[in-house]
Amino acid sequence: MVKLYYSMLNRKYIAICLFLMSLTLTAQYTLQGNAVYVGGSCYQLTDALPAQVGAVWYEETIDLEQPFDVQFKMNFGDNPAGADGIMFVMQTIGPTAIGTSGDGIGYEGFLPSLGIEFDTYFNEANGDMLEDHIGIMSDGSVSHIAPTAIAGPVAATSIGANIEDGLDHAVQITWDPSTEELNVYFDCEFRLVASVDLINDIFEGDTQVTWG
Repeated sequence: MVKLYYSMLNRKYIAICLFLMSLTLTAQYTLQGNAVYVGGSCYQLTDALPAQVGAVWYEETIDLEQPFDVQFKMNFGDNPAGADGIMFVMQTIGPTAIGTSGDGIGYEGFLPSLGIEFDTYFNEANGDMLEDHIGIMSDGSVSHIAPTAIAGPVAATSIGANIEDGLDHAVQITWDPSTEELNVYFDCEFRLVASVDLINDIFEGDTQVTWG
């Protein structure tokens, strides 16, 4: 098990601790936007200020022909009225990428890409749920009603709890290329699955993608 750190966020404090299994990784991270390293296993993606956006990218690509199991912790701050969320992203632009702020959640505009959204703000135009929720999206779109939406949204927790509670939340994402299944777990609960050919349907035959 190799310890890593990653993620994207907009308008709140975030700390992330990440563990990537079944890969040997030695590269470093590239920070974009408002993201800063705060020591230990943590990065703060944005401060608690308006119109901020941050990204942390691993400098070495991940091979989609191999399975992976990513486990990390997210802290969404303690303001239930905060916005907008965090996304785990795979893309081919590279470690200099930075998406739009606000409801773009630091992801909007990446093409091609796949994003797993942890959304803490209700944007009706995007087809959001009222509850804090999870969705799987593609091609830089954060709309759940666009053709680029892959799975979800579903409530982040099985009881629809507020996740802007100041606590660390365990997240696990697994990919199995033999079954072409992407699974998402939140606080040890299975929450969402997508059956998708990442290599051919999302990344146009590319097997190596930047992640963060």
